[in-house]
Amino acid sequence: MNIFRIEKTDKYYLIYIFKLKLSFSARKNYLKERLCFIEKIKGLFLKDKKYYETIIPLGRNCEFASNAYRYHGIFESSLFLWTAAGDPAKVIEFIKNPDDLFSQGCTFCDKTAGWSCNKFGFGFHSKNKPKYFKQNDILDTNKVALDKKEIESRVGYLKEKFKKQIKCKDKKLFVITLDVNSNPEYIHILNNLYSVLNEVSTNFDLLIVIEQNQYHQDIKDFEQQHENVYIRLLEKFSDVQTANKPLDALGWTKIFNEFKPLHKPDKRKRKKLKFEK
Repeated sequence: MNIFRIEKTDKYYLIYIFKLKLSFSARKNYLKERLCFIEKIKGLFLKDKKYYETIIPLGRNCEFASNAYRYHGIFESSLFLWTAAGDPAKVIEFIKNPDDLFSQGCTFCDKTAGWSCNKFGFGFHSKNKPKYFKQNDILDTNKVALDKKEIESRVGYLKEKFKKQIKCKDKKLFVITLDVNSNPEYIHILNNLYSVLNEVSTNFDLLIVIEQNQYHQDIKDFEQQHENVYIRLLEKFSDVQTANKPLDALGWTKIFNEFKPLHKPDKRKRKKLKFEK
């Protein structure tokens, strides 16, 4: 019995699920959204799904988070979920020495209302918008000081949560989006990352997301050498400025169809931060 099929006309996509028929506009302006919806429906019937007690992103920016929220509506908080961490070598260094986070303080950027860790260079969002810190174009240092206390508290909590997550014996998935072209020593980085994760954690899979045109043979070989490593491809990454507007939403939908959290956080217990909206 064919329980799911798609037909396309000049004007519509027709989706049949059992005896249910759905139709969507095929106009270009709506095409990406409709294709993502169709792909998500197809994911309901995907046989090779992988479920995890915990899914732990390891950087590069907010692209993973924005797509996770778009797909799931809610996602378990984690240190790197909304963090700019573009240097994978620094991420590896942090995994080895997590208590060094903020050990050399943090620096405020009034243009973005963000905080940067002086030790690792990771960037964290303030809960407030840039204009909150200005009075007549003058920086309000009292507000900055209060915000610093909040960011230190929040990041400190997420750091301790991260330490517990990686030590957890339940099945977990680490996810890193890797810009191969920006990291010429990418195989060395991947080997180091895999080695460090084996040292500090157990019972995990590693998902490495890269761009299609960066999928070289040595990366394929790396995947084949490790049964708990998966490589998945996107047409194009979003950069820091466009991380909340995915350039390959369809690619992320396919990824989230396959790699899924075992439990979904309760929306009633999780208030969205301003930068997550």
